[in-house]
Amino acid sequence: MSRSHRPALWFAAVAALGFAAYGCSAPGERPGERGAEPAPPPASAPTSAPSSRPATSQPSSQPAASPPVVTLDPTQPAHEEAWDDGFLIGVVELPEATAFFKLQGPPAQVAQLRGSLRTLCESVRGHGAELKWVTPTVLAEEPGSGMRRATFRAPAQPDVSGTLVVLGGDGGGLAPNVVRWRQQLGLPELFDDELDAFVEELPRLETAGGWVARIVDLTE
Repeated sequence: MSRSHRPALWFAAVAALGFAAYGCSAPGERPGERGAEPAPPPASAPTSAPSSRPATSQPSSQPAASPPVVTLDPTQPAHEEAWDDGFLIGVVELPEATAFFKLQGPPAQVAQLRGSLRTLCESVRGHGAELKWVTPTVLAEEPGSGMRRATFRAPAQPDVSGTLVVLGGDGGGLAPNVVRWRQQLGLPELFDDELDAFVEELPRLETAGGWVARIVDLTE
């Protein structure tokens, strides 16, 4: 090769290398520049694993049911449980006090002691700390306690018991006491004229001390 052809060959080689470098670029890009990498897709939110805890019930927004309302009829009297007993009571009117000799038990057994209670009331004399009485032989007397001055038993009627209680004044009044005793036994209530007539018809007797005694018989 002649010296005159060497510069031409060198120029052609350099041009070929430059063309090759330019041709590797994408259209519209300058040599050496690369397009931006596409952004990766957004990561999806991690899903939580199912909980192993048991599901708890949420409080209900509805109000709780109210309990049923029971309406009492005010026209009906309150019921008091009746006793299966009968009362035989001697009420002795003392100065500034009242003595109550009370026998209680099965009505048929108490009724057999009517004469004995009458004899007991008739024997009463004195008053206050000097109050005296004679207990019939069919009754057994025992010491009392508290408000009870004495207690009584009837050996022939083992289900009968008795007490002597002395209260100040009229002891609450004869008529109110009759109403209370009848209520305790579940007997029909007496009102006004009926109650007055019942109290007026109660047997009346005089004691050894000159006091008045009334016999309230609630055995029938």
